[in-house]
Amino acid sequence: MLEPIRDLSGAVTLPNKGVMCMRKVGLVVMSVLTLGLSQGAVAAETTYNASVKWNAEVVKKTDVDLNVFANSDSLNFTWNPNQGLFTTPTSGLTIQMGSQADASQYKLTAQLGGRTLSHIAGPEKGNVKVAAILGGVAVNDEKPVEILRGNKDGVEIAADGMGHMNISKPGAHSTPKGSYHEARNVEVRFHIAGGVDADKNPVSGDKLNTLSDGVFNGAVEMIFNASWSGA
Repeated sequence: MLEPIRDLSGAVTLPNKGVMCMRKVGLVVMSVLTLGLSQGAVAAETTYNASVKWNAEVVKKTDVDLNVFANSDSLNFTWNPNQGLFTTPTSGLTIQMGSQADASQYKLTAQLGGRTLSHIAGPEKGNVKVAAILGGVAVNDEKPVEILRGNKDGVEIAADGMGHMNISKPGAHSTPKGSYHEARNVEVRFHIAGGVDADKNPVSGDKLNTLSDGVFNGAVEMIFNASWSGA
């Protein structure tokens, strides 16, 4: 039985059965439309990507001719205003040289390949020059300097810590094709030898206080060369 419906005036009317059906259909349609709007409100998936790249190198060499490793790959020079000097950082080297049984003469040289550090604010602020002393031997960028030399009779010249490296004799360490000598913790001491100030004037070691304040950076490289000759 249909329930009477009261309008706002308080009058009572009986609903028409057909009208009631239409109202039910209308409610169903509205429900479908509401569902469709709800699904469309979900945002599409958005993704972002990022990456980081490293320059990497892996070297594997079983037999030894010449290997040089540094125990640290960074140098930090700090200005001491009280002394008017930069600190002198050090680095330790491991030097390996293969034995050469037929070598009547042999030598190992070192040379600085790069030693200029530039002011990060620009060249108008000047630069500084780095110098190095390897095992008591001064190494420069002008020419190779001998840090080891000898023959079958023994070692003639050797930087501190390398006096046992007579490569014409068998070494203490074995490889698949022979042996090699090794010197560990060979000290390299670095210092700021001079540079150029903001007025482009050369600065010597006792006038470093005239260098521009700020940060200087760059690379310091040391190049090694081993050679030997037979009888």
